[in-house]
Amino acid sequence: MTLKKTGLTTGGLWLGLLMPWCALAQLNESDTARIQARVSLTGTMQQGNVEVVVLRGKADVVLAPTRALVVKSQNSSLYQSFYSVQADNDVFSRNYLYINPSRRVYPFAIGYVSTNFRRKIKLRYFGGAGATVHLLTTRKNNVKTSLGVVYETTRFA
Repeated sequence: MTLKKTGLTTGGLWLGLLMPWCALAQLNESDTARIQARVSLTGTMQQGNVEVVVLRGKADVVLAPTRALVVKSQNSSLYQSFYSVQADNDVFSRNYLYINPSRRVYPFAIGYVSTNFRRKIKLRYFGGAGATVHLLTTRKNNVKTSLGVVYETTRFA
C-alpha cells in the first residue's frame, strides 16, 4: 500500500517542523506582554492487566495591567485511579503579586493553596510577603534573590 502525498500533508509536516522555532517566548514577570496564558490538559486510560486513569491539567496566567503591577498564577491538578479506586485528586495553586518588578529591589505578595488526597490534606494554604533583589542583570542572565515571611495552615481530612 502506498500513501499519496498531498500539499496539505506536506504543508502540515513543514509547519510542525518550523513551529518550535516560531514559538519562542517567555512566561514570567519580565516579559513585555500584558496578558500571557498557557493551558494544558493530558490524560491516559489503560485497560488490561492494570486499569489506570490519569488526568493532568495545568494553567499558567500572567497579567501585567501596568509596568508597576504584575499578577502571576500557576495552577495544576492531578487525578489518578487504579481499578476504579481513586488514588490521587490533587490541586496546587501558586499565586504572586509583584509591585514594580523592574526596580532593583521590589516587594511581592505570595499565596499558595493545595490539596492532597494521599496525604489526606483537605486544604493547605499559606500567604505572605517579601522583597526581591536583582543581583545580576545582563542581556542573557537575570539573577535574583528573595526573602519572605509566610503563614501556613493545613487542614487534614
